[in-house]
Amino acid sequence: MTASFSHLSSLVLLGGMLVAFGTSCSSDNQVPAGSEGSGATGGTTGGGTGGSSASTSGGNAGNATAPPAVGNFTVRLVPPDPSTSTPAYTTFLGVVKDGPPNEGVLWELVSELGGCQLVKPRIPFCEPPCATGQTCVADGVCRPDPAPHSVGTVTLKGLTTSPASTEIVMNPVAPGFAYQPAASVNIDYPPASEGAEIAVSTSGGDYPALQLKATGIVPLQLLGPDPVPMQSGQSMALSWTAKGSAGKSRIQVKVEISHHGGAKGAINCDVEDTGSLSVAGSLVTGLIDLGVAGFPTVTFNRMSTGSADIAPGRVDLLVVQSVARPLSIPGVVSCNTNADCPSGQTCTSTRLCGG
Repeated sequence: MTASFSHLSSLVLLGGMLVAFGTSCSSDNQVPAGSEGSGATGGTTGGGTGGSSASTSGGNAGNATAPPAVGNFTVRLVPPDPSTSTPAYTTFLGVVKDGPPNEGVLWELVSELGGCQLVKPRIPFCEPPCATGQTCVADGVCRPDPAPHSVGTVTLKGLTTSPASTEIVMNPVAPGFAYQPAASVNIDYPPASEGAEIAVSTSGGDYPALQLKATGIVPLQLLGPDPVPMQSGQSMALSWTAKGSAGKSRIQVKVEISHHGGAKGAINCDVEDTGSLSVAGSLVTGLIDLGVAGFPTVTFNRMSTGSADIAPGRVDLLVVQSVARPLSIPGVVSCNTNADCPSGQTCTSTRLCGG
């Protein structure tokens, strides 16, 4: 059975966070969190059908019966980084394609409990290998990679900017047809108050005009120990500051502990933004049994979503912030060089100290 959550290292999340339609980098000891619209669960859905203008507030991202995501417009809140003295900032990026992203790794469901899924990867095999511009998406099945398209002029409203403006108007830049504000536009952090409406509208291009709405989120603050304890046979407690009364956000959590050894599995959660989550001990044990590598990480995504449908699938408006925290697993010592390891041990290719 294939898991309904897509792998978060493709984002959302949504570092690595243009939801499989663009890319950015995360630090080497953090797991990219991506695929942000793929696992989000919104509130009520509206949405039209392909070929007509459509709008939803709350969105249908993550709904198993919803059309596949073929594009997104992402408002990303990036927290400050004290290690590099980088202040907090906000970005916006949008891309719409003519099909869902091709996944070269299939994530299969192992078990599920309490809003969380334990998944493991399977790499499909194609012989002969797929041609350039195609991806092996199932055994013996090569599929052309989706191409980006223009949706006309994009207007973004609801964000505070410097210099002050009530809207940001963007046109795509070929050949990638990405939508980004001009370099002269600085989006505030946070860009909108919690619960305030954020809207994207398109004038129409290769597809009919769209209208999407989501809401502002409050910056995500993690609570509890740092690093987060994780131990086989025990549930894992996670905590953060909950959304406020005006908030409409959800929380996605990704636990990834084998990143530097070639991903062996992950725990993906999609839960209410209540401020706490207990990941079942059976899922924790199952993930550890699949394999551990250096710098295990848990990544949190706070996300508000809105969606609309076009002929190829679903387009999402995402307002998201990702915060990662290291995990502490008994017997696991992460390393970059031999100097990071206890006496008599060396730093292995999986970034773990070993003898």
